[in-house]
Amino acid sequence: MTDPPADEEVTSSGFPDLFGAIFRSAGMGIAVVDDDGRLVRTNAALQRMWGYSAEELRGMAFDDISHPDDATADREQFREVLDRTRTGYQFEKRFIHSAGHVVWGRVTVSLLRKYERRSVLAVVMVEDVSSRKEAEEALIRERAYLEHLFESIPEGVVLVDTQDRVLRINPEFSRLFGYESDEAVGRHLEDLIIPPGREEEARAITRRISEGERVRLDTFRRSKDGTPIEVGVVGTSVEFDGRGIAVYGIYQDIRERKSLESALRRASTTDELTGVLNRRGFLALARREWKLARRRDHEMMLIYADLDDFKEINDEFGHAEGDQVLRSVGRLMRDSVRATDLIARMGGDEFVALAVEAKTDAAIFSRIEESIRRFNADSGLPYQIAMSMGSVTIPARSVGSLEELLSKADARMYEEKRRRHAAS
Repeated sequence: MTDPPADEEVTSSGFPDLFGAIFRSAGMGIAVVDDDGRLVRTNAALQRMWGYSAEELRGMAFDDISHPDDATADREQFREVLDRTRTGYQFEKRFIHSAGHVVWGRVTVSLLRKYERRSVLAVVMVEDVSSRKEAEEALIRERAYLEHLFESIPEGVVLVDTQDRVLRINPEFSRLFGYESDEAVGRHLEDLIIPPGREEEARAITRRISEGERVRLDTFRRSKDGTPIEVGVVGTSVEFDGRGIAVYGIYQDIRERKSLESALRRASTTDELTGVLNRRGFLALARREWKLARRRDHEMMLIYADLDDFKEINDEFGHAEGDQVLRSVGRLMRDSVRATDLIARMGGDEFVALAVEAKTDAAIFSRIEESIRRFNADSGLPYQIAMSMGSVTIPARSVGSLEELLSKADARMYEEKRRRHAAS
């Protein structure tokens, strides 16, 4: 922004009328900053952007609104503008809204003018670019995720052009077929992994994918040393500007498919410490059982259990011992119910047991309590394991949801815990 003409009329506040009109009506945030970096005046757009009133902003340092990591980023450049060694500059930085969230702004700083009886002033224009920055950061995260996915996916992945020349392979492709990247890139895929007699099949697959078809089949490929490998193949084209420029192939050893899928399911639904279901796995399986019970009008029973004085065990004997207690409780509960019942660690020291077609809860209660009693008698540990348990046993159709059943059982467990504490 250039200095206004010398003969331009100046208001009593020291600001030209033209600047004042722009200042008030601009959709972009504008501030006037003195030579100490303090806000002299802000317009309504900037006040909305930062979430402060004009009175709150007046006299605040520009750095006070800036994100801590960006507060000093432009300090030297700002001083050069005030010293008239540069005319202005532009950059992007983060500000902290009064509500606490981050606002990204494209900042333009220019010398306003040195008026009579006034300090040197700078005008700061701030354009809210939060939406663009969020989109850019999301794109960066997506690209990083895709790159990570390509490198870490447990299937062999190859990218080839429409002439079947290898552009890129991932580590699992190297492990599966025995080729390092520098051995594979630039060579025809047919020369690397296609067994004799399957060349035409491979060419037909590449042709179909190049024409936009997504191909999935089970077939044979060969490793670098000639070993035949039965694989599942998924192939699809990678498009750019509406035309296929490459073929993306994913290879999986079929012999390992079932064990891999089973391992992935276990990892996502099993509590790593205790080996019983985790919260996610329990809710998924319990909802399935819930639907069956509602359809058949069967009775369901849920026990919500919480370890008593678990914090004291952790504090006195250490977290490793506390982890061992959790493992033992998970095993004791699993051994106390039927194979068809569900046992889960919901988090911390809370466990649940869900039994379908349960007539009463007394049998399961007594089995769990007896298992804990025997454990305490035989373990020789310097502490005793104790649990508070609450249960709900209701015909499935009389309860609105599984969550309602969980909530009721949880409440009854806490009632039991309070009763036990009062009695002790």
